[in-house]
Amino acid sequence: MYAIKKEIRDIFLSSSDSKEKEKDVSISAVHDVTIISRVVVNMPSGENCISEADAAHIKELVYEVARMERMHGHRKATPAMVWVKLKDHLKVTSYKLLAKERRGEAVGFLTDWMFRINEDRFRDPVTLEERARMYRECHGIAKRYGLYAEMRALMERKWDAESMRDLDDAALRDLRAFMRALEAQHKTATR
Repeated sequence: MYAIKKEIRDIFLSSSDSKEKEKDVSISAVHDVTIISRVVVNMPSGENCISEADAAHIKELVYEVARMERMHGHRKATPAMVWVKLKDHLKVTSYKLLAKERRGEAVGFLTDWMFRINEDRFRDPVTLEERARMYRECHGIAKRYGLYAEMRALMERKWDAESMRDLDDAALRDLRAFMRALEAQHKTATR
């Protein structure tokens, strides 16, 4: 085990500028799990990354989306949940590492989300519950048979939508019918 810990330590130290940073790396092994702690990772500030002001604006929008979801949405969203969705959409590990030219994409994603929440506020509760059932059914079929790629491709191609929430009621019913048809195909193929 000592040899493995030494090799990991050497990899980290070889990437640093001096051996002074050796005190910043601590490696321990507990039940076949290697834990690396107190590692200082220097990320380049990058002139092409968003500014602190842009980052603060995005952070405000994330907290506003979470607040609106809690107040008007049908789910108890937290800022952490919104961050996960935003970073997944942008395919970044941290919003602060977002390229300047993609700032508008982040802001647009969050403002579109707020728009959808406002649209849902004025919908009939019965319609909202029906939509929620269709979301669950489509996700269930996609998960059960590994059909997320097909579902997303259809939404993008036919309705130019990234999310089921972007679909109107008729389009959502069409998507559900499509997913049911795919489910029927999979069931008959496995017989």
